[in-house]
Amino acid sequence: MALHTKWSSGHLIFHDGTNDILEIKNGTDGVEFHQAVTYPDPNTATGNMTTTGSLAATDNRIQFLNSTTARNLYLAQASGCAGIEFKIFTGAGTGAITIKEAVSSSTVVTLGANKGAIVISDGADWRGMVGGNS
Repeated sequence: MALHTKWSSGHLIFHDGTNDILEIKNGTDGVEFHQAVTYPDPNTATGNMTTTGSLAATDNRIQFLNSTTARNLYLAQASGCAGIEFKIFTGAGTGAITIKEAVSSSTVVTLGANKGAIVISDGADWRGMVGGNS
């Protein structure tokens, strides 16, 4: 669903092109919801990696992965994923999970046990950063 904004009587209204969804009222302390509002992300997936894995542009944006041994996780081709971001987390006792670009097989990041990564496609390459889970 694409979300658009419009102004009406000094109020900021978010709508989907047909229906008003949320209205922020100017000059008052009110917010009016016209229908149920849900945030589609995070879509999460939890799994144990028993083989090499891959993520497609349509896969869940947040991944909780575990593996008892080192594994590779391949990302979809960056050119078809501009602006897509994955958040990937590992648990205790997880072997290294190396996240790679599918086409070039170049390493984007490597996660050890209890680590997390954010990987983002700029349309040409995947970029990533790693941090510890707390």
